[in-house]
Amino acid sequence: GFFKADARLAHIARDITNKGGFQPDFFTSGLFVSHIAHTLPEDTHIFIDGFPRSVEQLHALNELAEYAHLENIIYINIEVEPEEVKRRLLSRGRTDDTVEGITKRLSEYDRTVVPLIQKLEQSQAYTYLEIDGNRSIQDIHEDIKSKLAPYLA
Repeated sequence: GFFKADARLAHIARDITNKGGFQPDFFTSGLFVSHIAHTLPEDTHIFIDGFPRSVEQLHALNELAEYAHLENIIYINIEVEPEEVKRRLLSRGRTDDTVEGITKRLSEYDRTVVPLIQKLEQSQAYTYLEIDGNRSIQDIHEDIKSKLAPYLA
């Protein structure tokens, strides 16, 4: 994928990620739209993981949804307590999962993702579903299936 490429922007992006940072909105939105433009099939459901992560990225998704005539957008937020996030990230062993990097990402989450969630909760354009992510994978999976079932029937 892009992050493994031997290209200037890929090097910059890897450096930001390795330091625990988030990519800038213009960059994330551009990568997302480019990927969707190349891969979105006709008449299908799509699942997007990790986008949007800010109000600015939501604007890009809104424009894409209007342009591509995407409807019935469901936003699932798996909410996990910060201490559990730290525990899980430290246990997976990635090089950017240091205490400092995780603390920085959690701070960035509070600054960018929390306002996005507040906007989505109030939006008429999206269905917002919140899932308790502090449980087992199986419980989370069952909760997601249960909450999605009415929309996919």
